Amino acid sequence: MQTRFEQHIKNSLENFEAEYNPADWSDLKNRLSKANAGKPSNIGKGLMIAASVIAISGAIYYFSASGTANIDNPVKKTQNVIAKDANKNPVQQVEIKDKQASVKNENNEKESAPVLNNTSEQKTISSEKSEKPVVVNTIENKTSVQEQRQNPAEQLPASNVSVLSAAFRADINKICEGSPVQFIADKNDAPCAYKWYFGDGESSAEQNPRHTFAEAGTYTVKLRVISVQDKKQIEQKNSVTVAAAPSVQMNYSVSEDNSLLINFEADADKEVDWKWDFGDRQIASVQNPAHTYSKRGNYKVIVTAKNSAGCSVVINREVNLKLDLLAPNAFSPDGNGVNDTWMPVALLKGDYLFTLTISDKTENVVFETSDKNRSWDGQNAKAGDTFIWRVVVKDKNGDETIDQGLITISE
Repeated sequence: MQTRFEQHIKNSLENFEAEYNPADWSDLKNRLSKANAGKPSNIGKGLMIAASVIAISGAIYYFSASGTANIDNPVKKTQNVIAKDANKNPVQQVEIKDKQASVKNENNEKESAPVLNNTSEQKTISSEKSEKPVVVNTIENKTSVQEQRQNPAEQLPASNVSVLSAAFRADINKICEGSPVQFIADKNDAPCAYKWYFGDGESSAEQNPRHTFAEAGTYTVKLRVISVQDKKQIEQKNSVTVAAAPSVQMNYSVSEDNSLLINFEADADKEVDWKWDFGDRQIASVQNPAHTYSKRGNYKVIVTAKNSAGCSVVINREVNLKLDLLAPNAFSPDGNGVNDTWMPVALLKGDYLFTLTISDKTENVVFETSDKNRSWDGQNAKAGDTFIWRVVVKDKNGDETIDQGLITISE
């Protein structure tokens, strides 16, 4: 206690500044003048100076003690409160000490560490001053972090979560049996796998598949979309109605009077609209048309039948207008008057410009004619021999038709 008192006096003297008063100095000067008049000794002078110093020191101590008496010492005050209440509640004393330590720690942390959450720190300081229980926000944040670690899938960023669509449509408004239809799925930004079920036992893994329903009816088409990234799945079902197509048959025949005239016949199970394409840039819209070609050749004839539901059937048929010569494949030149000569029947009955040649196996020509009345008699031929015949026919337009075959000499 003596050391602390001495230190206090020293600090007070060093920091003390006495107020200047001219009257005091004048009084002191008069006293000194009187003292000089009496010529006091050196010892007297020393005693007077010492007395002055003691008087001034006492005044300084008095004023210093009076000024510091009103200064609060929070540390001493807190210690006194603790000592006063120690016998009443020792547990409360420990809590007060802990709060003091907490205040010191928080002050140190404020000086050494950056502030992360100003709101939380302000709440903590205010609670300590009021000496009320404090709910620390950092504990709640730690709990939130633990929950995030326990459920990482639920905390994925929004950009990593797949947003899928399984909506789809058909490329045509009317779906008919036997006709292909393409299903188009909505576009997904993330990579996806697609699985289609058409309701008729068929399926596909393409994104936009084409499918043909073999029979009319109502089908449930289902699309399942699977995200490649997180395996999330979504599916959609749509009801699809497939309309019945007409059943059609088509035939043709060559006219006996004109080999270039063809009679076409068609039949359908229901009323339909007809459209014919004869392959020579000529068309017709009746059910059973007759068409005359300008020259011989091969033609692709197309007939289309469309019913009231908007479903169509298309039939293709090859029409060969080459001259059918009706050439026999054998004859017996034995002189008995039965089947002794050879000539194609069409050349005998028709009026054609032609050239007929007969060759042996070595391709040596053994007979040639352009007259339908001059048939081959098989001269020098033996039973079992085989020959090659070849005919070049010209029509009225000068177009040529070439045909050939084999002849066998029979007994």
